[in-house]
Amino acid sequence: MGAQNRESIEQEAEILLDEFRKQFHQQLRLPIPVELIAELLYKLRLDITNLGRNAPGKLILNEKRIVLNSADGIPRQRFTVAHEIGHICLRHVFFNAESDRSKSLTTSPKNKKEMEDDANAFAASLLMPRGLVCESFLREILDHKDAKWRNLVNLKGIRIMAKRGGFRPRLLNQLLRSYIFQNNKGHPTKLKRATLLLSLIPRIATKFQVSKEALARRVRDLGLIDEFIVQEKQAT
Repeated sequence: MGAQNRESIEQEAEILLDEFRKQFHQQLRLPIPVELIAELLYKLRLDITNLGRNAPGKLILNEKRIVLNSADGIPRQRFTVAHEIGHICLRHVFFNAESDRSKSLTTSPKNKKEMEDDANAFAASLLMPRGLVCESFLREILDHKDAKWRNLVNLKGIRIMAKRGGFRPRLLNQLLRSYIFQNNKGHPTKLKRATLLLSLIPRIATKFQVSKEALARRVRDLGLIDEFIVQEKQAT
């Protein structure tokens, strides 16, 4: 983690989403409308051009625009927009949406690396809000069609707990440990928990319009599946 701790970055992203929702009377639906946030809240223009393979997009402050690489897919372009918004929200740059006085701040290479890490963390928090990530996993678990999966899930227990506690990382972790992957006698089954949980990531990543890798990192950082991944690696 960079100079700013993870929780403060989470809160910055949540404040931004709440401000956008209230100011523009927008309901937050998936995928998070990061392009609208850039255009409406920060008056940034989004330009798409061919920057070449693996070239990152960039924020051009004095022109109030974000340049996106046409060679990138939609998930990476969206992450670029969120990343550049992160630099603004985390005050890595001096930005004024109403004037041309915006400018970059001078910093050392070490601080620049920290700022890039923080902007990446902000982008993940903005595109994949923790409450919506937890809600999506719970809904996928409850709606799963595979008979073997459904036989392992105490649906009634999950619904009761979700109704009581809302969608929070700690709750989801508790649900996964308490109500999933047990047979009728309460003993752990032989099915590998990590494999089943990770199998949900492609479907959920599509809903958020992020890459599978980005969502995997996000749920790891939220502490949702790290325990299962570690156990899986130890068992192989």
